[in-house]
Amino acid sequence: QFPAQLQDSNAAIRFLRANAARYAIDPARVGVWGGSAGGHLTALTALTCKDTALDPAAASDGCVQAAVTWYGVFDFAGMNATPDGNSAGSKLLGCTGPCTADQNRLVSPVAYIDAKDPPFLLIHGDEDKVVPAEQSRIGEAALKAAGVPVQSIFIPAVDHSFIGKTPAETRDASLQAINATFDFFHQKLGVTKK
Repeated sequence: QFPAQLQDSNAAIRFLRANAARYAIDPARVGVWGGSAGGHLTALTALTCKDTALDPAAASDGCVQAAVTWYGVFDFAGMNATPDGNSAGSKLLGCTGPCTADQNRLVSPVAYIDAKDPPFLLIHGDEDKVVPAEQSRIGEAALKAAGVPVQSIFIPAVDHSFIGKTPAETRDASLQAINATFDFFHQKLGVTKK
């Protein structure tokens, strides 16, 4: 149950930074990226840096410098209108019955956005039936309102996981997303292309 997965994500970054020399990692240039539940977790990881209420071990953590979410949830209250009635949020929080507004806010990345957050790239299929594209629009609007640099790509005619109506459409959408993701990280993390 939440926030165990956020604590795991923070612990993984903490481990990589502590072992940066061993793995040839630059601990000052860290980006996070995930899709669906991983997109939600990516957003929370990037937005809750040093939040000891959610992770008691986070006080001395370094923050990430860039984040990419693919079709992730930004506001669990907005998921209540989905066909499953936000069963994912209920399972994540362990709610018996519908989760309260406070419970939904606790797990919603939009609740943690402020001006100190890293730049974001949001990518979503505009026909996503699992996590509506509106979730990325909510995240985009909140990030912009806080003055956080954000780029968004809404890929036409694809569902969750960038699944199109044909294998070719799925491939094209997936390549668009992966190329945009690497371009974003190259730009934001100062990585030169070889």
